[in-house]
Amino acid sequence: MDQFQSADLGKIKSGIVTETSRFGLIVNSEGKTVFIPASLSAVLRSDEWPDEVFEAVLHRFGNKFITFQLMQSKSMIVGSITGAVTQLKQAAKPMPFSDIHAGVVYEGRIENICQYGVFVDIGNVTVFVHKTCLLNPGECPLDFYIPGNRIVVRITEIDGAKERVSGEEYHP
Repeated sequence: MDQFQSADLGKIKSGIVTETSRFGLIVNSEGKTVFIPASLSAVLRSDEWPDEVFEAVLHRFGNKFITFQLMQSKSMIVGSITGAVTQLKQAAKPMPFSDIHAGVVYEGRIENICQYGVFVDIGNVTVFVHKTCLLNPGECPLDFYIPGNRIVVRITEIDGAKERVSGEEYHP
């Protein structure tokens, strides 16, 4: 099987999911096999999550991933969706922190979910919403939220020095 050239490493490539498992995704890109570990797929995987969730995550990011490591022992490259998203966001014009104000409501998309909350993209700025600030406080966010879904958040805190924005799920 042909390999990507070393010059391809670090570049964003696109591919089609051919297989999913609890360990990650197998993607075909330009006739080459790429493994995207669950930890680099932009969603935390649990055994209860169906394979369609991983496919939805890859589709949500436009089937883009970044190649970053050639595995010498196998005929594949390891890819990272989270790396591609980070690279694409850095290339896009970010929303300045001066344009974000506490108390303002934004609609965004869920980027990532973890046991302690969700990360919401509101336009090149990521807002962290702690699980106690979600509409189902005390419940595990992994049970109620899916990456790519729309969510409305109200900004509660802005830390410009650390480039961190916190919020709460908002329901009018």
